Amino acid sequence: MGRPGPQLALEIQYAVQCRRDEGLSKTFQTVVTQVVRFLATTTVTSLLDQDEDAWRAQIGRPASKNGTPRASLIYARRTVEDLVDAGGWEAEYPRDVWQLRRLGFPGQQTLTFQEIPQPWLRVLVKRWVRWRLGTGLGLEAVRHGLRALTRLARFCERIGVTTMAGGKRVVLGHYLADLQAGMTGHASVCISGS
Repeated sequence: MGRPGPQLALEIQYAVQCRRDEGLSKTFQTVVTQVVRFLATTTVTSLLDQDEDAWRAQIGRPASKNGTPRASLIYARRTVEDLVDAGGWEAEYPRDVWQLRRLGFPGQQTLTFQEIPQPWLRVLVKRWVRWRLGTGLGLEAVRHGLRALTRLARFCERIGVTTMAGGKRVVLGHYLADLQAGMTGHASVCISGS
């Protein structure tokens, strides 16, 4: 059996060091050995050569009392990806899916702006969400606001509002009626145009 290439070896070493520095969970030698042996059987040169789903499908779930090689491999890939894509707000802000761990939030949480079809509105919503996060507002409250604005964006697309100038007072009235109808389960009347 061969060894992982130099890039893969460095990536695994980096991930093990990050796990140790975090001090949140122990990294077992047997699990790292299983990951290294698995990677030695592949033809990839970097953990980033494949996405998480591809790695999950390949490594499976071998039984282990000390953790799973699969989880360790996914952790290592995310750690390397974060190193490559690091840069705080300057790097994360332009993306349509924000990986909140890169902004200092715990876990694998994300905020997505992909469902806002209007580019001009997406820019404004991102600015607003960043401001709200910066004020220390809780993440769940920020998510609620983002969901509300995403719903408004879809409504505007449905009725043909394509510019900020098209968002007149009458559109807001129709949106609020549609929102109430959606929340109460009654059918709403959708008016085309603005």
